Amino acid sequence: MRTIAFYSLKGGVGKTAAAVNIAYLASQAGYPTLLWDLDPQGASSWYLAGADEVKGHKLSHLLKGKTPIADFIHQSEYENLDFIPSHTSFRNLDVKLDQEDGSNLIKQWLAPLSEETSLVVLDCPPSLSRLSEQVLKAADEVFVPVIPTWLSLNSWKQLQEFARDKKLKPSKLHPFYSMA
Repeated sequence: MRTIAFYSLKGGVGKTAAAVNIAYLASQAGYPTLLWDLDPQGASSWYLAGADEVKGHKLSHLLKGKTPIADFIHQSEYENLDFIPSHTSFRNLDVKLDQEDGSNLIKQWLAPLSEETSLVVLDCPPSLSRLSEQVLKAADEVFVPVIPTWLSLNSWKQLQEFARDKKLKPSKLHPFYSMA
């Protein structure tokens, strides 16, 4: 199982659109794909569920081990494409991760899915936080949408510095222009 993330400190640069489209294309190429909408805004969930209400589980159930991650998964209308919808409790994810022992919970949570899932796509919120660190550790590759503006380029530099400070592999960060 490979895990990729779409991440940027800057909002509005195309993280969600890229994540959903890559997840869809991988699923249509025959790869069982899981898209995890980590952004409390829930745009990826809306793309995949449409106007249908999707009942997600509270984050606390996963953190406390009450509910296995497999129970969070919903099927989309597309073959080979499942998703974990956002939930309002995800806005507290950084706080919860700060309270943990520093292990990589995201990677641990995803591990049981490795037999039935070829690709996990993480759609991340725009922040620099404990969640960011967890995502950068859990992902094999991190794709960073950049638009040709000073603010977007500055956020790319901040992310590189954050990765260096946390002793994370800078080679897994891949910027790409998402809009021109």
